[in-house]
Amino acid sequence: GGAPRTGRGEPLTAPASSSHGLILADDMGAGKTVSVLSGLLLRETFDRAPSLVVGPNVPVVDQWHEHALRCGFKESEVVIYRGAGRRERLETALKGRRRVRLVLTDRYVLMNDLHDAV
Repeated sequence: GGAPRTGRGEPLTAPASSSHGLILADDMGAGKTVSVLSGLLLRETFDRAPSLVVGPNVPVVDQWHEHALRCGFKESEVVIYRGAGRRERLETALKGRRRVRLVLTDRYVLMNDLHDAV
């Protein structure tokens, strides 16, 4: 329980100005989802590219989406990247007037798109 911690037992934190990726993989119920979403929501610089969250499967991505909305993200700020036409929907969202802050997908979609790209 409690806040997520590093392998050395230190609290898991990332500076608001960090542009480095982050991989979270530990026991369920450790508070990763809410901690990460809260940090992303409070980022001071919103003019950067949206944050990408890759979940292990569709149910987890759906959970992250629900949590994102509960944490304060607006529906218009979140894009779920999956299904037919996903690339076009993402491009339209990124080029549109709305500010996309979070893109959610699962590893299978990501692996499929990476395979198609090479």
